[in-house]
Amino acid sequence: MHLKPDCAEFHGNLSSVLRDQGRTDEAIAALKEAVRLEPDNSEVLASLGNLLKDQGRPEEALVCYDRAIALRPALHASRVFLLQYHPDYDAAAILREQQEWDSFACKPLRQSLPFEQ
Repeated sequence: MHLKPDCAEFHGNLSSVLRDQGRTDEAIAALKEAVRLEPDNSEVLASLGNLLKDQGRPEEALVCYDRAIALRPALHASRVFLLQYHPDYDAAAILREQQEWDSFACKPLRQSLPFEQ
């Protein structure tokens, strides 16, 4: 950590090592530092969301996923996956979330394809 304290990539890599060692709280702290250094890094935000989800912290994970999705909409699948574990979302709410995503991102894409609809 003394070699590149201001490098988000370093903290992201450190987080992976810590996670693999079972040191999840330290891994989360390393990713939070990476986010502080690069707040617009969707990959780091999604990784932090994944760790928080795995720790049973869905509310915090959703915040990370939503920030990551705002930067890179293709990450929406991670949010839908997380909602399956969120106590406030039942199957109908998850379906609505997916339908909203479909109308926002998928339907316009399908309409632009040269294939038969």
